[in-house]
Amino acid sequence: MSELNQIVGDQDYEFGFHDDVKPFFSTGKGLNEEIIKRISKEKTNRIGC
Repeated sequence: MSELNQIVGDQDYEFGFHDDVKPFFSTGKGLNEEIIKRISKEKTNRIGC
């Protein structure tokens, strides 16, 4: 087991911090070419370019 795994482990977050902010734009998990194109398109739409 690595030192990082010993420090972090798979423990639940014990301090209870969370936020209720809803993202304006979400791509889900992962990154691929299609997501990059969607981000670029959304960025262009928001700036007005």
